[in-house]
Amino acid sequence: MTKEDIIAQLEGYLQEANGELFVAHTQRLAVEELLQRAKNPMNQESLHLIVTSAREATQAADTAAMNVKKIMQPAHDLLKAAEESPHQPILNIREIKELKEFRDIVNADGQATEEAAAAHNALDEIEDIAGE
Repeated sequence: MTKEDIIAQLEGYLQEANGELFVAHTQRLAVEELLQRAKNPMNQESLHLIVTSAREATQAADTAAMNVKKIMQPAHDLLKAAEESPHQPILNIREIKELKEFRDIVNADGQATEEAAAAHNALDEIEDIAGE
């Protein structure tokens, strides 16, 4: 396996991670929109539905964030194998940490976690408004 092969695989993992990050982001936006609806006194009768929808969207954001973490593991395993190659290390630790694709995957993981946390914060506010 060459450095180029490793980068190509990392790009595949990154594409998957970005897809999950997009899901986490859109679900956070959905919960924040529901929060705005919950704050509107005209929507008091539909608060239960708003809470239910917000919980579902928050769960979807959590799932997407967990999926990004699952994508991280094979990326780490790939890089560890590259470093521990029996013949000659394909990459050393410094080279691994400098790979843009690897840094982007790590960033996607952090961003997905932040999106899920923001969804939870908005959900907490919705539940407070609804008295749940």
